[in-house]
Amino acid sequence: MTDRSPLLPSPARPTTWPEGTAFYTVAFVVDRSPDQMLIGELPPPLHRRAVAIPPGMTKSPELELLSIPCDNPDDEEWVIRAKEWVSATGTAGVQ
Repeated sequence: MTDRSPLLPSPARPTTWPEGTAFYTVAFVVDRSPDQMLIGELPPPLHRRAVAIPPGMTKSPELELLSIPCDNPDDEEWVIRAKEWVSATGTAGVQ
């Protein structure tokens, strides 16, 4: 059985997050298997499904997703931490 839990934060990134925060490595596929966790779907004409890649799977990630549960999405503390999480990759073109 595939582990359907979110990924753990990278050591290079902030590690203090609200309870329930989830990190996902995502790939876009045409058909997903029943053991793949569905993150979202892209409508026609793309016909792709975003699925969470379980740890240890060899498929290259196309997206990393950070989900922070909070009452106020404009809470400056979590916005700053999310920006730090993104900038820790050192990758150009991230959003």
